[in-house]
This record gives sequence, C-alpha cells and structure tokens, in this order.
Amino acid sequence: SLRTLAVPVEGGYRVSGQKIWSSNAQLARWCLLLARTDPAAPRHQGISYLIMDMQDPGVEVRPIRTATGHTEFCEIFLDNVWIPRESLIGAENDGWNIAQRTLATERGPIAVETIERMMVGVQYVLDHFVDRDRLVDSDELDHRAMAVAELLAQGLAVRSVAQDAVDLIERGGNAAALASLIKVSSSDLLRRSTDLGSGYSADEAFVMPGHTHPRGWFTGHEMSDFVNSWAWSIAGGTNEIQQNIIAERILGLPKEPRLP
Repeated sequence: SLRTLAVPVEGGYRVSGQKIWSSNAQLARWCLLLARTDPAAPRHQGISYLIMDMQDPGVEVRPIRTATGHTEFCEIFLDNVWIPRESLIGAENDGWNIAQRTLATERGPIAVETIERMMVGVQYVLDHFVDRDRLVDSDELDHRAMAVAELLAQGLAVRSVAQDAVDLIERGGNAAALASLIKVSSSDLLRRSTDLGSGYSADEAFVMPGHTHPRGWFTGHEMSDFVNSWAWSIAGGTNEIQQNIIAERILGLPKEPRLP
C-alpha cells in the first residue's frame, strides 16, 4: 500500500508523501526511505530504496506522544524533496527486495540483544521476589514461582532460536523466515516479562524514576516498559503479518485467498 512517490528527474528524484511510525525521526540526520518510482508496476515492484537527508528542504517531522509519555514515534511529511541519484541503494525499482533484508535483520539478529535484556529483567524478579527453595524443593509450585519458571523456559527457547538465526547468517544463509518466528516469540516474551515485572514492583511501577536501572528491558521502569511492549508487536512488521510468513514459508501452508 506504499504511496509515497519518487519522481525521477535529472540527477535524482523529487519525493512527496507521508510516513508514519518513524522512530526517533526528530533526532535523526538520515533516514531509510522506501518510495514508489514506478506507480504502474505491481505492488511489490516499482519501489526504490533511498537514503534521505532529514535536513533537506521539504522534510517536516512531527513527533507523536505515545501512551508511555515519550515522543520517539514520529510522522514525516515530504513536500517535493530532492534526493540525488547517488542516494539510491541498489537498483531502481528493486527496493522491496532490499527492504526485506533490512526488516529481517530488525526482526532477527538485532533482537538478540533485546532478548538478553529481557532475561536480565526475569532474573531480577527471580532474585528478589521468588523463594528459590520453593522452586527446587516444593512438590507444588506457587503461582509466582510457576510464572517465573515458564518465563525462563520461554526466554531460553527464544534465545536459542535467535542464536540459530545469527549462526545461519554467518554461514551465508537466509534467515528471513526464521526472523519472523523470532519477532513473534520475542514480542510475546517482552510483553509477558514486563507484565511480570510490573506486577512485582507494586506501587513503584507507577512512579517514573529519574534514572535507569537494570531491571527492565528498555528503561528499567516496569510499567512503562509493559505499556511500550505492545508497540513491539507492530514495529518491524505486525505480528499478524509475521504469522502469515511463518505459515507460508516455514510450515508450507497455502496462502489464504483474498476476499473480493
């Protein structure tokens, strides 16, 4: 459904359109830009991959305040912005194929570091709120111990898949489909781990600290991190789209027919 248009002109392109969900665009000097250079081509063709200078005339950034109170989520408006041809990445009209590699990296290998931070948060709950003797010696686990045990098991599984993706890429393989699996599983892990942390931090969860500490995956403030965790199921490609990719490319299921 991409509609931002890049019209080829002498020496480059004239770009007009609108982008949303541009993380930290108000801070960035450069951005990756997908724009349609051939409107007559099929949906996934006719798109080019460009690098745009955010200080160029015609670029307007409007930060949007999210539920967490932060404004890292932005909307970009482009009004006849000139981008030189040397800022084209790859071949003209081949931008969608290049973007798939970018998105696969965001969903897969980059998630390894985030998963490690989530495991730190789970470990904090384990160290400060759970009776370890009950975890090991009791025949009947209480609800708190069971929740942490399940989360640790899920975290180890997600971490293993992410490491497999990194190994595959290092061997020259294509981990795009595996990256979708990591995206769905890690976003669920993030939501569950921050939910667990916010529940155990009690009233402290509702007070935004003046500094970060190692409990959370992002800010160290569990409630804020829990609210923000829902964004991860959208960023980098919604989980619903990723589940379709998993169904088609990993499980080999047929594509669902489009409704008329």
